Amino acid sequence: MPVQAGLLQAAVLLLEERARISEDDAERTAARNTAALLRRTLDDRRDGRTVPSS
Repeated sequence: MPVQAGLLQAAVLLLEERARISEDDAERTAARNTAALLRRTLDDRRDGRTVPSS
């Protein structure tokens, strides 16, 4: 696995944990949305897409 993909996966895990434990609604929403965006980026890279999917 390339280092960049590994870093993105680690970031996703940290963001998902932050969304799970945060007591702040805005922080939970931001963490959840950012994690979802990073997951889509990882999926796009895995599938060979260079343009982000929507």
